[in-house]
Amino acid sequence: MTPSSSSIDCLNGNPPSPTPYTVLATVSTCRVESYTPYNPRVKLAAALTTLLITTLTWASNLNTCAPYIRSHVNTLTSAAAEFNIPPELLTALVKQESYGDPNATLYYRGSGPQLEALYRSQAPRWDAALKMGWTYHDLASSMGLTQMLGSTAWSMGAHYPPSKLLEPSLNLRLGARYLSDMRDRFGSWETALEAFNAGETRVANGDIPLMSVGYAERIINEWGRLLACEGRQ
Repeated sequence: MTPSSSSIDCLNGNPPSPTPYTVLATVSTCRVESYTPYNPRVKLAAALTTLLITTLTWASNLNTCAPYIRSHVNTLTSAAAEFNIPPELLTALVKQESYGDPNATLYYRGSGPQLEALYRSQAPRWDAALKMGWTYHDLASSMGLTQMLGSTAWSMGAHYPPSKLLEPSLNLRLGARYLSDMRDRFGSWETALEAFNAGETRVANGDIPLMSVGYAERIINEWGRLLACEGRQ
């Protein structure tokens, strides 16, 4: 067998260093490549084992450093891994949005009526939602752990009764997916958070409210606190 470059590094006592939030099977993979023929199934099993161990470690650390998410930490770490988001960042967002209360709902007195009026003017677009039991008030309300806006969730394919958005597993997956999409679009977590708060259209137009800038800063600061608490910063 001709060792790969990573195998050579391992044989020299220098296993490849994982980048932040990228799960790599290091020591176990080194041993496999050094002593057995290449077997992608073995490598996949090693990587999945490492992913499981890493996820359990994240969950254990977050239980200690973020007690407000303790009841949902396994669901949160799973959603974070699915959409390639640092679990501490998603945890910080949940703290800002709901402080871990899965039943949290919010209807802004200022923007809520404006959103309702907008949705009424787009009535055909929301016919299916209304037939499923949604109201314009629901569409204009933020719900659950990540405070997903009803209209955003529906547009993302969450075609369920509005009460289902309060289920932690669905809400966390929707919030994680939306944040990941915003990062893909705008290129940074900071701008993704601003879009999560202000809406992607406003951010795309360069109209970022100071409130949203402060929102992103608070979440990033909490993200840093969690990393420091876990000893990863």
